[in-house]
Amino acid sequence: VSEDELKQAKVVLKNAILEGIETRVDKTLLLSESKNDFYGKERLKLMLDAIDKVSAEDLRACANYVFSSAPVTSIVGSANTLKALNLS
Repeated sequence: VSEDELKQAKVVLKNAILEGIETRVDKTLLLSESKNDFYGKERLKLMLDAIDKVSAEDLRACANYVFSSAPVTSIVGSANTLKALNLS
């Protein structure tokens, strides 16, 4: 992951979060929920700050962890469908 890709991904993620609280109703709901939240009204700022702190090395470490074991594939289908796929 290049620094430019990472920067763009951060912008997209932060925009998605902020678009989720555009209306007054959304903002009111966020404030209401923050009363019972451990982080309180600082939750949004802390999330955006955490996104800014993610590095390319963090992503590599995460990918290495997630993809370090053999993948597991599950397929759901009828017996005829599975037989037709010849997955043995």
